[in-house]
Amino acid sequence: MPKKQRIKIMEKMKNNMLLDLKNKNSIKIEKYFSDKDTYIRQKAYLIIGKIYKEHSHLKKVIIEILNELFTSCNEKN
Repeated sequence: MPKKQRIKIMEKMKNNMLLDLKNKNSIKIEKYFSDKDTYIRQKAYLIIGKIYKEHSHLKKVIIEILNELFTSCNEKN
């Protein structure tokens, strides 16, 4: 995949994940974390870490959502 396309995908993922966090839900986050493509899953994990560092006001929500996903039935989360 070309670098420009990867960057565009990551930006879209980050925006979707930020929107999820601001709305206190995990719809897109869970989708990315359980994607069949390991590239998408890896980037999602890295993005959530960056969001955690860059957006301190979302730390509590991130922890809550990660705990929720950790206990979900989907083994890829």
